[in-house]
Amino acid sequence: MKNIGIEYIRELLACGKYTFSRFDAEKALSRHGDSLNKILMRLKRAGWVLPLGDDFFTIVDPQNRSLGHIPPAWFVDSWAEFKGIEYYVAGLSAAELHGAAHQRPQLFQLVVNRSMRPFRLPSLSVRFLYRRTIIASMWERK
Repeated sequence: MKNIGIEYIRELLACGKYTFSRFDAEKALSRHGDSLNKILMRLKRAGWVLPLGDDFFTIVDPQNRSLGHIPPAWFVDSWAEFKGIEYYVAGLSAAELHGAAHQRPQLFQLVVNRSMRPFRLPSLSVRFLYRRTIIASMWERK
């Protein structure tokens, strides 16, 4: 029997996508409710996906399987767009992306425009700093 969940993940990876939402999976797999939940649960158990909340997932490619997650810079933009928040990378996380950090930070820091709880991935913590307004001069798009 063909595993449609893994086939869907491989299609996304072939297109260079590392994230998807539950709605995307419902549409692509033509599955809903418990059927889709079981597919996503199997993918999570096998280490192919990592849920970030209830309806957003990151794909863990084989190169990053031992780490347990993909680098945050690969998924944070899609996640923020899905959540409808504005953000910029802050502190040592920003320094690392610019090549100015003396070592890899143990947590990934984001400044967001609404209060949010931090979350933990395997071997990485994501922390949020609140700032009411984020204007374009505060960030640089890469």
